[in-house]
Amino acid sequence: MAITDDERKRRDREKHNKLWREDPGYRDRSLQYKAKRYAANPEPAKAYAAEWRAAHPGYNLSKARSSRYRRTYGVSPKDYDDMFAAQGGSCAICGREQFDSSKRRLEIDHDHATNKARGFLTCGACNRGMGQFGDDPRLLRQAALYLELHDAQA
Repeated sequence: MAITDDERKRRDREKHNKLWREDPGYRDRSLQYKAKRYAANPEPAKAYAAEWRAAHPGYNLSKARSSRYRRTYGVSPKDYDDMFAAQGGSCAICGREQFDSSKRRLEIDHDHATNKARGFLTCGACNRGMGQFGDDPRLLRQAALYLELHDAQA
């Protein structure tokens, strides 16, 4: 029995999602491919996003973000607001003030192995910086020592 196009697409999507979750190499290759494709021709992606926003005028970014925070990290909107207030609206690492708007928010720092929130909010730059070091405190300390050593020599 032949499968329908919809069934084939569903199976391909399931396979992609499984690989994405379980194989970091696959995830990296996918992201590199997508970035390269976007860099070569960003207009189709921008047009698609504009069409989608026009077709979904009631879409509430902050409601979707709250749902994702709860689903992914177990953090409710109240938990987020409490963390934000406790940190004075600034990054837990660099201290830069962030504005709690619908577009630019502090990110939830989380353990990538368990997806559990660590309880601190960071700006995007600090969050990505920690990720680049694999969330390894030893490597982060080594990087700080390296910078201090070379800053002293300058």
